[in-house]
Amino acid sequence: LQQLAAEAEARRVQIKADSEKAQAEALAEAQRVRSDMEADTRRTQAQAEADAVRTKAQAEADAVKIQAEAVVSRAKAEAEAITMKAQAEGERAKLLAATPLGEKLSLLEIYGDMVKQSNEGVQKVVYVDPAMTQAGNPFALLTLQMLQKDLTQLGGTAQQPVPPA
Repeated sequence: LQQLAAEAEARRVQIKADSEKAQAEALAEAQRVRSDMEADTRRTQAQAEADAVRTKAQAEADAVKIQAEAVVSRAKAEAEAITMKAQAEGERAKLLAATPLGEKLSLLEIYGDMVKQSNEGVQKVVYVDPAMTQAGNPFALLTLQMLQKDLTQLGGTAQQPVPPA
């Protein structure tokens, strides 16, 4: 009877030990699985963050490239426009220079531009008697007589000189 009780006690202790061992192994396995899962989650999260940074950097680089190409295209278009305008002005100048009227119009345009530029920013006006204006004076006001004289010197067929006002 004692032997049976001892054997039963030994089996109970053995079963208890096996149960504790199986429980410890299950806990260890659960801990290992949990650790692997956390490591995979961290790895996946780090990879996603790296991909996001890489994608953002690529997008910014592409945006800068597109802006640079737009600036270059705009500059080329402006250069072509300036070239076309210069060619048109050159052609116009050739056509105007080919006629006596064109010479006179060109000179008149030059005089007009000079008067416009000289009057820019003028706040006060001083009136000068035209009789006091001497030809050849670089500070003299531009007059129709001076225009007529320049036209005559160009060899244009100028009409009668305009009498001083």
